[in-house]
Amino acid sequence: MKYKDLNLYFSSSDKTGCSGYRVRNPSNFLNQYYKGIQFHEGFPVQDREGHQWADVIFAQRINHEIFLKLIPYLQSQGKKFVLDMDDNLWEIPRGNLARVHYDQTTLDRIAEIISLCDCLICSTEPLAHYYSQWNKNIFISPNMINDVYPFKEHIAKPKPRIGWCGSYTHAFEFPDELDRHLKMLNKYDKIESVVSGFDGKLPKQAHRQVADLFKFSEKHGWVDFTQWLDYMNNLNLDIGYAVVETNIFNECKSDVKFLEYSACSIPMLAMSCFAYEDTIQHEKTGFLIRNNKTDWKEYINRLIEDVDLRNEISFNAWNFVKDNRTYKYAGDKVLSIYEDVFDFLYEGKTDKIWRNYDVKYAGKKEIK
Repeated sequence: MKYKDLNLYFSSSDKTGCSGYRVRNPSNFLNQYYKGIQFHEGFPVQDREGHQWADVIFAQRINHEIFLKLIPYLQSQGKKFVLDMDDNLWEIPRGNLARVHYDQTTLDRIAEIISLCDCLICSTEPLAHYYSQWNKNIFISPNMINDVYPFKEHIAKPKPRIGWCGSYTHAFEFPDELDRHLKMLNKYDKIESVVSGFDGKLPKQAHRQVADLFKFSEKHGWVDFTQWLDYMNNLNLDIGYAVVETNIFNECKSDVKFLEYSACSIPMLAMSCFAYEDTIQHEKTGFLIRNNKTDWKEYINRLIEDVDLRNEISFNAWNFVKDNRTYKYAGDKVLSIYEDVFDFLYEGKTDKIWRNYDVKYAGKKEIK
C-alpha cells in the first residue's frame, strides 16, 4: 500500500447511526492499514495538535461558519480536507422534523463548505449527483456493517413478531394501508407488533398512524449506535419493514435498513425507492412495496403464513449482505475506494471519480 504512512483524522457530526456508518465504522476498519487514525465525535475546532498531525481530514456533515476559514487554512498547511455526506439536506420533506435545522442561510453556508473541500464521499449515486452542482470531485462509498450475526432459522409460531426499527422522523410517511392491516392483525391477535428506535414520546407533528401504532406495540427506545445492531438482533423479529415515501430526499438515502434487518436474519419489506430498488431482489432477498393498496397486505400475509418463505428470504438477504456489505468479507472494496481518494488527492488521478451526472432516481424524474 503506497499510502500506508498517512495519518487520517475522522470526525462525526453526532452520535447517530448516520455518523456511525459514515465515519466511525470506516475509521475502525482502516485503522489496520494506515500509520495513524484518530476518530472524534464532533469536530473539535480547537484541536490544533490533531489537525497539524493529520495528513487527511475526513469530516461528516459540518455546517458551522468557522469552516469557511478553517478549511482553506488547513489546506494552506498542506492538509487535505474531505467531506462525507449521507443525506440530501436541501430536499428534507416538510413533515421531517430535521428540516427545522436547515434554513436557507445554513444551506447556503453548507454549499460553500462543499465547494471548498478537496473532494466529497457520498453513500449513493443520486446523492453524488445532487452534490455535484457544488463539487465535481466525488467518490461513492456505500454504507457497510462490520459483520452479520450467525444466521437464525425462523420457526413457526402463533404470533410472529413484526417490527419497525428506525427514527420517528419517518413517522409522517406511514401509509394508511399498512396502518389498517397492522391494526387488523393485532385485533385478531395474529402478530406481536414491535417499534424500536425512539422512546414513544412522539412530537405533535407525528403522523396519527404512528401514534395509533404505539397503542398496541411493544416499544423499545433509542440506543447508542455502537449498541444498536446487538439490540436489534435481540428483538428476535420475524418480519421487518421500512416506510419511505418516494421523494428526492429518500431517493438519495441509502439501504441501511436492509443491511440491519438482513444482518439479524429478518426478512424485510420496503417501500420502493432508489436505495431498496437498487439492492433488494424482489421476492428473493426481500419484498418491494410498489402498490400500497395491495402489496402490504399480500406480502405480510405471505410471510406470516409461510415460515419456509421467511427462512428463504432472510437467508438470501443475510448471505448477500455478508458477502457484499460487511467489512469482514468485503472490506477490500472499501480499502480500494479510499486508495482511489488518495490517488486523486496526491497524484491528481481522476479516473475513479464518479462522473455519471445523468443518473435518474427511481421516480424517473431527473434530480435538479
